[in-house]
Parts: sequence; C-alpha cells; structure tokens
Amino acid sequence: MQPAARPLKGIVRPGHPLARLGRRVTLADLKKHRLGLLPGGYGVRQVLLSAEHGDRMRLVPQLLTNSARALLHFVEQWNGVIITAAFAAAREVEEGRVLALEAEPPLLEGGEAHLVTRRGRRLSPAAQQLLRHLRSKVTIVRRF
Repeated sequence: MQPAARPLKGIVRPGHPLARLGRRVTLADLKKHRLGLLPGGYGVRQVLLSAEHGDRMRLVPQLLTNSARALLHFVEQWNGVIITAAFAAAREVEEGRVLALEAEPPLLEGGEAHLVTRRGRRLSPAAQQLLRHLRSKVTIVRRF
C-alpha cells in the first residue's frame, strides 16, 4: 500500500492568538506559546525534532505526554497548542471545539501514515475484522 501524506497541524482552540495570525504557523510562533507534545519516540515528534534541527531552535513543551486525550484537554482547557496530524483531532475540529492550523516549514508536510501487513500472509478473522474496521471507520486509513 502507498503511504498517505499527513501534514502536521497546529491544534488550538478558537480565539487563540495563533488562530488570528492569518498565515501558516512557524516554529518561532510556537515557541511563544504553551506547547504540549508527544515524547520523542513518536513519529510526530521525530518530524518536529527534525524541523527544530533545521531551524536551529528548540521547542520546550510545558506538557509532555503520550496521551492524545491529555493533549486535547491541554488545548481546550489550558489554551495550549499541540502539533499533530489533523486526523488525531478530526472529531474536535468538526465539532468546532478546536482549529487545525497549517504549519511551516514544509518539512512538517512530510509526515506519512502506513498500514502494514505481510504480503501473502493470511490474517486471522480478528485481524481481518480490525483491518475492515480501520478501512471503513478511521479517517487516516480510508484513502488506502
């Protein structure tokens, strides 16, 4: 299967100062706000660390967690900013609870999602059901 490009977005609540910029959000912009991030072992964080290196700057998060729920709570209740793939906050964006802002640099456009299975391997009924569910219900997988 082909990888699906998943650009990273800045997730903020409506009315946040970054939402009023009228342009893409830069790393320098992020540095001025309360930032919540995933730990370094996650792909999103790896892309962001690479962008930091390219811009010769370091973002220091106020919240570092592997909990997507905690990150979204940080945005909604503490007026924080998180960087993630848009699908991770799709429901909240659709409900108008948060906004997904375009981000710079273009490196942040390079994130990809992969659904990997072994070629020729017959999946168990449970794995087949999971794969069907992912393809039909999970936004990130629908394009595969």
